[in-house]
Amino acid sequence: MNNSLSELKDIHIPDTVNFWPPAYGWWLVAFSTLVLLSLIVVLLIKRHMRGRAKRQAKQEIRALSFESGAWRLGLNSIVKRVLMSYYPTLPVQQLYGEHLSQLLSLTLPTSKQALFKQQMSEFQQRLYQVGADSEADYEKDKRLVLAWINSAKLSNRKVALNLSRWSEQHIHQRQGASHV
Repeated sequence: MNNSLSELKDIHIPDTVNFWPPAYGWWLVAFSTLVLLSLIVVLLIKRHMRGRAKRQAKQEIRALSFESGAWRLGLNSIVKRVLMSYYPTLPVQQLYGEHLSQLLSLTLPTSKQALFKQQMSEFQQRLYQVGADSEADYEKDKRLVLAWINSAKLSNRKVALNLSRWSEQHIHQRQGASHV
């Protein structure tokens, strides 16, 4: 009798699956991950760079002292430099008093604008007055400037639009008055 089982071949074990080269899906996952990580790094670097002027201003404020005597002018200068670093085309260096207070308040959220404008106007008035300043005045003005630096939305597009509108309106008023 013919044994048909003897004609069967032995069990064949397949080759082991290697991890290299990976399948196309894994290449896609690796590429997507690299792109996403690169994008996150670029965004974090940009965010860090945008906040550099504010960080430097805070360091300068910490370096000011009541004994220096010119601390109020120093605070005013710091505020102007911060705004100029974000909006170099605005004529910030020419502004003082009520105009500067109004411009600075436009960078704040609406809920904080009225109080800040009032306090900054008082600060601007005291800036050019001769008198005995107390350490309490120094601390109050320092807190005001720090609060503005912390709360100002200087990288916001809506704020940028408001500032450019304000600037156009006030520059045209000044130019019109100078030609008369």
